[in-house]
Amino acid sequence: MPYPDFVLEGFYREAIKNGLNVMRIFDALNDINNIKESIRLINELGGIADAAVCYTIDPKGTPEEEKIFTDEYFVEKAKEMERLGAKMITVKDMAGLVSPSRIYTLMPKLKAAVKVPIDFHTHCTPGYGLASVLTAIIQGVDIVDTNIWWFGGVSAAPSIELINICL
Repeated sequence: MPYPDFVLEGFYREAIKNGLNVMRIFDALNDINNIKESIRLINELGGIADAAVCYTIDPKGTPEEEKIFTDEYFVEKAKEMERLGAKMITVKDMAGLVSPSRIYTLMPKLKAAVKVPIDFHTHCTPGYGLASVLTAIIQGVDIVDTNIWWFGGVSAAPSIELINICL
């Protein structure tokens, strides 16, 4: 359940006042109605609204014509977030499901559709987080989320040291 607006406003005001000005906001089901007030408040209070499109996949075996989570689905969500005032868009892949081949097709479409910077956030849980981040970089992503060596990989984001070596 979303928090009442007065709670959001108080949190954002205090966080921004104390130097935490980039706020990543998302709804796990990509329900834009649940984040639009946060985007408005963060912008009004002088913060940077980072709206995240949560990535997921259709169940295995879904016929092609019945797929919901297409590149176009994610692009439309990003465009809607930008229209609401998001200052950046994050592809938030909480389960590490974005394969290198998928980000290869998705990233150029996102870059062509929105003017704000795009961040890519993934995890290494299935094993290809590093490859997906490198592919996103090749395809023009503006920002990638990383961890330091000791906390990178496994169920976390790839390590910045490995990304640096690969680049």
